[in-house]
Amino acid sequence: MLGLGSSLATSGVTSEFSPSNISSLIHWYKHSEGIEEADGSFPEDGEQITAWRDQKGSEDVTSGEGTFMTWNDTEEALVANGDTKKLRTSGDVTLSGRWSMYVRIKFVAVSSGDVFVQDTDDAGMFFRINSATTVKMKIGGAALAWDGGTINTGQYYNIGVERNGSNEIRAYVDGAEYGSAVSNSSDFVWDTIKGGFNDFFKTAIICNSELISGDRAALNTYLNNI
Repeated sequence: MLGLGSSLATSGVTSEFSPSNISSLIHWYKHSEGIEEADGSFPEDGEQITAWRDQKGSEDVTSGEGTFMTWNDTEEALVANGDTKKLRTSGDVTLSGRWSMYVRIKFVAVSSGDVFVQDTDDAGMFFRINSATTVKMKIGGAALAWDGGTINTGQYYNIGVERNGSNEIRAYVDGAEYGSAVSNSSDFVWDTIKGGFNDFFKTAIICNSELISGDRAALNTYLNNI
C-alpha cells in the first residue's frame, strides 16, 4: 500500500482524504453508500440492488427487472452474478477531453467478460480487463490495450484509466502506471456499470481531468482501505 507522506503535500489534501478532495470529481458511486433495494433501504446479504446513488453528480444508476446485481455482506461489495446483471443511468454519459475513471474490484476469474463500465447500445465503448495481463478499452470503436504484470484472482485491485490534455490515455493498477500510454481523442460514452462477471465490485470514481500524482497516490491509499 502506498503511503501518503509527500504525496499529500503535492496534492494539498489532508490525512482524512476521500475522493471528494479531488477538485475534478464528477461522479462517485461510493463504497457502501447510496445502495438501495426495492424499498429504498440498504440491502441485506444476497438481496437485489435496485439503485446506486451518485454521491457527487446526478447520474444515479438503477436496475430493471431481471438485471439485478446483489449485495455481499462479507465482501461489502456488489456482485453482478452473470453477464446480464447491471446498473444503468437514465441516458448516455459522455466524457470528452481530459478525464479519469477508477474502480476497485476483486476477480473471481479474470477474462474479457469482466466489463466494468460500458455503453449498452454500442459495442465500441467499454472499459474492462481483457486477460490476466491486459487492461482494455474501446472508445468510438478503437481498441486500446495496456499490458503489464499479472492480475490475480482472490485479491482487490484499484484499476484506472486517465486521459490528459494531449489525448494520451494511461492505465494504472494499484497506483502504478500499467503498460504504455496510447493516444485517442474520441469521446467515451457510457451508460452502464457492470462491475465485472461474478466479481466483487466496491466503487467507481470518475473525474473530468487526469489526476495529479499526489491525488493519484492518495486515492490509491483510500481505495486500499475500503
